[in-house]
Amino acid sequence: MIPDYYFVIFFLKYFWTGALFIQFFLGGGTVFAAELKDPLVGSVTDQSETRVAPREIQYEEKLAPDWKQVWDKARTLSRQKKVGEALVQYELLFAQKGTVDEARWEYTVLAIYMERFPQAEKQLEVLLKNDPESPKYRLAYAEVLLALGKPQRAFPIYQQLHDRLVNDKHSVPAATGLIKVLELQKNYQEMLPLLKKLLKLEPDNPALLKKTLFVLIQLQQHEKATKYLEKLHQLTREDLEVLRLQARLQQQLSEDDKAASTWQLLIALKPDDQDAHERLELYYRKYGNMTMELKHLEFNLSLHPDDDKLLSRAAELNLQLKRTDRALDYYSRYLTVFPDNTAVETKKLEAEKAMAQDLLVLVENKNAQVLWEDLSKITVDRLGVFRAIADLLKQHGKNDLLVDVLVIINQEEPADKRVVRELVLLLLKLNRTDEIMELVPDYDMYINKPVAQGFEKLE
Repeated sequence: MIPDYYFVIFFLKYFWTGALFIQFFLGGGTVFAAELKDPLVGSVTDQSETRVAPREIQYEEKLAPDWKQVWDKARTLSRQKKVGEALVQYELLFAQKGTVDEARWEYTVLAIYMERFPQAEKQLEVLLKNDPESPKYRLAYAEVLLALGKPQRAFPIYQQLHDRLVNDKHSVPAATGLIKVLELQKNYQEMLPLLKKLLKLEPDNPALLKKTLFVLIQLQQHEKATKYLEKLHQLTREDLEVLRLQARLQQQLSEDDKAASTWQLLIALKPDDQDAHERLELYYRKYGNMTMELKHLEFNLSLHPDDDKLLSRAAELNLQLKRTDRALDYYSRYLTVFPDNTAVETKKLEAEKAMAQDLLVLVENKNAQVLWEDLSKITVDRLGVFRAIADLLKQHGKNDLLVDVLVIINQEEPADKRVVRELVLLLLKLNRTDEIMELVPDYDMYINKPVAQGFEKLE
């Protein structure tokens, strides 16, 4: 049975747990790494947990050279899982004696485990200079190049190893490496035969089956994909990745309702699954279910609060659902992030007018102050709504009520001189001059000034 480390070979901290021997990884060169555990140190047997690995050359302690003592210390530290300190000792060893490839390989293994890939790359280049045909060095080098974002350099190494070592133990990790690079290149056609090769060795490996199913879906080989999906359902139970692949296959087969059910099941198992929410948002939009579309859109918006498309769509949906207060909140959020969008500003003004129309009756019942207080619980844009109410009152000639609304607007934004001027002129027109000094102590400065642009002159 092929353990999972074939899929993450050399990334040692993801190794299959248990009595794992990585002798194939090390090529049988040292007991040091052959007995590594979890994945670094200690034998897989309890009695040798703290044993220092034997060296290639044995010395009488009094004759042991200094560099060997440094090497011993590095190995001891690694067995104690003090990897950082062990790496320092190996570097001191190289400064004293840089020709011990076994020690250099041990250092490389630890550097890869710590994801110090540049250091591992440097050491592997030295090792390959000394032994350019070593499969284990070449595999490790390819994997490090891949980790460093250099798949084009890793690919020919994997390819050569795969082609030359057909029946060798290294052919499987070479094939796995090829699959990784090909997936980065989205070359699914070339991935498929490699995956089938691995499946012959381990036909019930869920990870292999999932990857193969993914590739078949990408290639739109639906009949074969369905068979792999059935097998995965036999081997796994409520596997999120399998459900995701199932939903995508159903979508390709135009089975939208079935796909939606699968996405909903996935959300039931993982409520914060962004992909599932996005898919369901699109599904409900396609079929005109605005309430459900908004539900999933708002989840996605919670993850991306400044997304312009999501904010705009959320506002539009709320308007269509007659939730004008919520629409105004989304338009306000949008304009806070994108203040120069005149189209959205226009839509916001229209929403304010619509809400003002609905609330006008409350003002007509002389409840302007109560409405102002209540609006703070409904929308962040109550000032905009009150401005729209003021416009409606002007259109209807209801000047007494307009005064009440303008007073509230003036209290909220005393720096708006256009409102102050309009209020003064309106009170004069209504012969309510006794209220002017109380509301606007310096009212006389507004009387002989030109009316600000956008306001009607009140005579």
